[in-house]
Amino acid sequence: MIPIAALSLIKNIFNKKTLPFILALSVGLLVFLNINSCNKLKYEKLLRQQDKSIFDQNIEAFMDTIRTTYNKTLDTYEHEKKLYLTTLEELQKFDSSLTNKINSIKGDIINVIDTKIKMNNNDILIDNELKDYGDSSYGLKWDFPYKDRDFEQYLSGVSKFRLIDNNIIAGKTFLDSNYLSLNITYGFKELDNKYKVWALCSSPKINITELNGAYFIDKPPPYTPQTFYRKRWIMGPYIGYGVNFDNKFQDPRLGMNFGLSIQYHLFGWGKKP
Repeated sequence: MIPIAALSLIKNIFNKKTLPFILALSVGLLVFLNINSCNKLKYEKLLRQQDKSIFDQNIEAFMDTIRTTYNKTLDTYEHEKKLYLTTLEELQKFDSSLTNKINSIKGDIINVIDTKIKMNNNDILIDNELKDYGDSSYGLKWDFPYKDRDFEQYLSGVSKFRLIDNNIIAGKTFLDSNYLSLNITYGFKELDNKYKVWALCSSPKINITELNGAYFIDKPPPYTPQTFYRKRWIMGPYIGYGVNFDNKFQDPRLGMNFGLSIQYHLFGWGKKP
């Protein structure tokens, strides 16, 4: 049995004056809940699509090989390969060697690029300068300078020997200069909905034999003001305390009020996301 007081309260709430408002509020709330449910389903669908795209990206990165092309605009060789979009734990499944290299690094790793480089040195002809050190000791002094836009190498030394009774006795070769300078530009890019690691080097002496990259998706980029409170308009059920009116917008008074509200977010505070 419903108490008489409760029945009286229900009659007072659902009277002829308030019933249209309550019905409108109920319809609005149902519409809001339906839209919210549709948005959740849409969001879950997008998450599944994203998971599939990441999985496909990582499989292709595992199977991919380096592609080298010549960039006429930059007058340089461009190397590229698909990279991994993963976590540090998941990277172990694809590239255990790379994972082992970075496991001991302190701090949160955002991304990593790993390369192996081979120098293409063909047969080189170097002029020698004969040095007489006395006491039947001689030396062949030589140097090898090479320089292009992204690679520079300088080697110099002397190869010593002795000449005794027309017999040549080999000595040792001493390097007095061993200088090497190499410039390679690395980065990540998105092309045709695929993420790739790339490297630029214009030197014909340099051949990149391995190029691997990973971006760790569980380490988001740092906070920027543009990403904070981007959603300005807010719609939803509302309950609060303040000034309210009767259904003719008269007789203002303080009290509880509730309903369906549309709000515009001006500013916020609190902990940054």
